[in-house]
Amino acid sequence: MMVENENNGQEEERTDFPKTSPEPAPATRRRHRGGVPIFRNALFCLTPLLLYLLISSGLSSLTAFYFPDSLPGRDLASMTALCDAVILPVMIILYRRDAEKGVRPMAVRPKESGKRLLLYALIFLAGMALSVFSSFLMELFHMERFFPNAAQETLLSAPPAVQVIALGILAPAAEEMIFRGLFYSRTRFYLNRYTAALVSALIFAAGHGNVIQMLYAFPMGLILVLVYEKTGSIAGPVVCHMGANMISVLINLLAA
Repeated sequence: MMVENENNGQEEERTDFPKTSPEPAPATRRRHRGGVPIFRNALFCLTPLLLYLLISSGLSSLTAFYFPDSLPGRDLASMTALCDAVILPVMIILYRRDAEKGVRPMAVRPKESGKRLLLYALIFLAGMALSVFSSFLMELFHMERFFPNAAQETLLSAPPAVQVIALGILAPAAEEMIFRGLFYSRTRFYLNRYTAALVSALIFAAGHGNVIQMLYAFPMGLILVLVYEKTGSIAGPVVCHMGANMISVLINLLAA
């Protein structure tokens, strides 16, 4: 009888776990996959990136064909804003579906609105500071002498309002929804958080297309994953990314 009581007590302890946890147990992940081929898991993780490439390339081709001499056909920043505005609602729908399935990190968030606002204000300022520090390092090592950064220069040559909307608001929201909200969260469901963070940061850096932006985007991608994990909300990395982009836009506008 004593053995049975002890075993019962152990079983009760093992089953007394919350239904959602920050890191699903390996057994939980195995049950969820249930013999599904690796290709299908990889496709699930890569779907947001593939959708982004499909929608952005399609819109770019259409606008270049029908509006070759007007915005957004000839302006990269306007084209970026248009693509992000179309992509963002699609990614939000996918993110909400994933959230219903528990495919995202969970963290303790401040319940009081005042504390949440203060937290996001600090995250915004941290994003600005990280951007300034990264720019300082790039100038310190004269990176632009060795690697071209024509895409960034083109984006920052757009009209001020387009820069603020495209680079300061829409791009951070769309990119965070794609790379942290969906790609990282889905990858993290099958891998440990460190491997998923590394993979997502590498993909995020590669997506920027030039060496200067890659050197900036890779560590920034890791930091944004950390913010996502600590806040448990996609709003955290979105606000941080907005701060980083907005200070670059403001500095460029003041220098013009």
